[in-house]
Amino acid sequence: MAIRLNNVYKSFGSHHVLQGCTIEVRDGETLVIIGGSGTGKSVTLKIMIGLMKPDRGEVFVDDEEITDLNEEGLSKVQHKFAYVFQMGALFDSLTVGENVAFGLKQLHKYDAVKTRDIVGKTLSLVGLDGIEKLKPAELSGGMRKRVAIARAVAMSPEYLFYDEPTTGLDPIMSDVINDLILNLHSKLGTTGVVITHDMKSAYKVATRIAMLYDGRIIEVDTPERIQNSKNPVVRQFITGSSQGPIQMKVRAY
Repeated sequence: MAIRLNNVYKSFGSHHVLQGCTIEVRDGETLVIIGGSGTGKSVTLKIMIGLMKPDRGEVFVDDEEITDLNEEGLSKVQHKFAYVFQMGALFDSLTVGENVAFGLKQLHKYDAVKTRDIVGKTLSLVGLDGIEKLKPAELSGGMRKRVAIARAVAMSPEYLFYDEPTTGLDPIMSDVINDLILNLHSKLGTTGVVITHDMKSAYKVATRIAMLYDGRIIEVDTPERIQNSKNPVVRQFITGSSQGPIQMKVRAY
């Protein structure tokens, strides 16, 4: 297994987010984690990458337990990862090229010629040739998403994490991003983890889908088997029904 969380707990004050979460990410797959808002999907990703430490439990990356690593050891592990944030998290004051080059300059200290070459090739890989001098404000939402993906890919990661990659996009552009994720996975051979509420996206990009509920992973399987799950929690979530064991608190004003 490439990444493994074993019986992980994480709380914020009295709010218990993860309560014995166990999950495995297999080498070369794209694992999609689904679940309702506030169930701990982003927390799970941050624990996997070492940005957040669990209260209890073990986290393995390439068979190395990372929770007690010192800063230097953890930094070496984190160089294997790249993270595509939910809203892109581009720097508005920087050009597209400068955004894509940001991590390269911070971590790899490449010279200007090599940095420009990597930036150009990476933007071309996501279908955005020749936009290095534009600012994020000049781009559509879909283009900003692709720039954020290019910035992550430029780091040549072993693991590529996506936090809600289709949020805020129309259905057609969402599918463009889905195709891009599949294409990058095929070309780069990275291991991917995606968190999403978008079931169409989940079914398309996933090798396997994991359902996070009540602080635990309650089911993991192929997209086809998840679609036919008999678990009432999974069935309610994937069908988007208001009726079932998942109870939403709704306040009327």
